[in-house]
Amino acid sequence: MFKSNLYVKFIPLTATKEEVETVFNKAGTIISIKLKNYEVEEFGMKTPKYQIGYVLYESVKQAQKAIQLFDEVRGLFTDQVKPLKVDFWQAKDER
Repeated sequence: MFKSNLYVKFIPLTATKEEVETVFNKAGTIISIKLKNYEVEEFGMKTPKYQIGYVLYESVKQAQKAIQLFDEVRGLFTDQVKPLKVDFWQAKDER
């Protein structure tokens, strides 16, 4: 349905929605951004490890540019440990 929607993995927990928008605006016009914590269960407790983002661009071309600019890039955010993983979002039934 949304061909210009990206899935972004390894956003630091300290990054705000505004910071993510500032970085990803460099690729084009953003329609919406959603962030959620990725949690891992350790010792019976869920611990947030990083954030996952969903960035919806105005066009597929802008989304492709974002992938080229930000996939496997480190140093875009304070406290960023791993390089970002940026790709087109896919529904579970499409994977």
